[in-house]
Amino acid sequence: MILSCIIAISIIQCLLVARAVLEKIRVAFNKILHVAEQEEFSVGFSGGVADSSQSMNAEDLLAIADAALYRAKHSGKNQIVLGDTTQ
Repeated sequence: MILSCIIAISIIQCLLVARAVLEKIRVAFNKILHVAEQEEFSVGFSGGVADSSQSMNAEDLLAIADAALYRAKHSGKNQIVLGDTTQ
């Protein structure tokens, strides 16, 4: 039981680190100013992070990440959301 808890905590920590890394990239990307037709603008992005530790195929993993991406978009955009593996 203790080993299971350590593994579960490790997976959660990995997901949080992945989200934090993507969040740093998102913030830095948003600071880049682009110019088109003499107008400056910035661009943001949303992202979904999925947990591959459970033995699932690539299609299922992609579906979880995609669902997280759409939750991010529908929750205000320009954010990173963790996928829900309990679906």
